[in-house]
Amino acid sequence: MLVPLGEEVAVPITVVIVGDVPDVRPGVLRRLLAEQVHVWLAEPLTEGQRVVLAVGDRTTLSGRVVSREGDVMVVSRDRVRATDDRAAPRVRGRAVTRWIVGDDPDGDWLAGGPGPDGFDALDGEVELSLSGMRIVVGRSLPVGTRVLVELELAGLGGGLRALGAVRRVDGGTSLAIEFLRLSEVAFDALSDFTLQHVGGSEDR
Repeated sequence: MLVPLGEEVAVPITVVIVGDVPDVRPGVLRRLLAEQVHVWLAEPLTEGQRVVLAVGDRTTLSGRVVSREGDVMVVSRDRVRATDDRAAPRVRGRAVTRWIVGDDPDGDWLAGGPGPDGFDALDGEVELSLSGMRIVVGRSLPVGTRVLVELELAGLGGGLRALGAVRRVDGGTSLAIEFLRLSEVAFDALSDFTLQHVGGSEDR
């Protein structure tokens, strides 16, 4: 959906509220600026609240509420596609997951460049959020181990790349992975995936 920059509009949107009690509410986009988004909600959120805004079928914007102007919230737009926010809504769905121990210090692999050989592949249900995922693998890894993850999500395509780090190991083979950096396309796809599936997952 094309929204003119800087003009007053009234575009229906979906607002994903990221926090201790994740929620999804209808809202209205009132103005889109380069660094900010003006949003109306029936019950405005407090300053500092993190949100993901879905505009139309494929466009997502993320940021934090920085102020209020009357009944309109001002949301500062994120410029970095990464988050360590464990309060991000967690959902379950089907995915093909390819992963391997490794790092990407220069971001070349995230940008679509070649990677190492020997990725392990899993096909089945996964638990995902914008901040990370949990997968069950055939072995344990030390906490802090960095991994390259490539996802193919049902209906949203493949080639969705993330650099992650193991933050917890449960039962010896269940890894809780924090996403340290996401490619732009991966961030957008995970936002869509969350909007489609929010409402039924346990905590990561």
